[in-house]
Amino acid sequence: MIGRGNAATVLGRLGAEWTRPIATAPFRRVLTTHHLFDAGSRLSWPAQSAHDDSDAVAGMLFSQRPIRLLGRDRGGEARAVFLHPRHPLQLSATAATSVMAVWLPWSSVREIEPVMRAATRVETNSPLIRAAWSFLASLLTEQSDPTLYSDYLVERLLVEMVFGMLVETAPTPLPGPNDTAMIARARTLMLMNRSDPSFTVQAVSKALHLSLRQLQRVFAAAGSSPAAELRMLRVDLACELIRDEDYAGMGVLDIALHSGFRNSSGMRRAFAAAGLATPGRMRAEGTSSR
Repeated sequence: MIGRGNAATVLGRLGAEWTRPIATAPFRRVLTTHHLFDAGSRLSWPAQSAHDDSDAVAGMLFSQRPIRLLGRDRGGEARAVFLHPRHPLQLSATAATSVMAVWLPWSSVREIEPVMRAATRVETNSPLIRAAWSFLASLLTEQSDPTLYSDYLVERLLVEMVFGMLVETAPTPLPGPNDTAMIARARTLMLMNRSDPSFTVQAVSKALHLSLRQLQRVFAAAGSSPAAELRMLRVDLACELIRDEDYAGMGVLDIALHSGFRNSSGMRRAFAAAGLATPGRMRAEGTSSR
């Protein structure tokens, strides 16, 4: 089982190249690692025993430069690779590269199995890939003292991030998606991308292999809408920035742009729809209470 303090055990299952990470950061059952590989380095991913899924580990690699998938059926290069616990894979660094990895229990993403039964390349143009690289870089270079709550949130984000990429990469949609799980994954995508004004509900539906109407129906069954969920996540982020003393010098327009709104008027309308005071008044009230 992956967990805090046993990074060496997890990486010890792999080839020698993996056992010397330059940084590790565990979050409950998920481990993140950062590696530097020389050009020509061979990386081995061995198959794990099929007898017990409870201890199986899957991996997702993100490489700064393309890495080559070796083997008769897996030729080609990629910057993101999913490592299936039941399928061995040989990789080769085409040039000196930085690689960040997420190691997670196979049980946490096993529902992808019907549509993805082997190690595979992940689409590198996905907004999820770009967001994942930035997120992992911050986790591995700006480590802070963990709390049970923060560890839980990061673990959930990492699992949902990997699952979202697998869903996006899968050649066919998952059969019979569970609405509750689908809403959770949609919200995670929104949370990861809420600060990007160009990120839309349409991007969520595309990432989940759903039509926009299907996504709207899933949220409507829960008494909400994807647009309202995304708007409230951006409102929450704006409120955090407004109330944070470190951002006291940031103007209302800058807060709007950093929170995913295209302009300050859009942020004010979102605040009004949520029944909140205007951003300016919220800031003034926060300042007076300090």
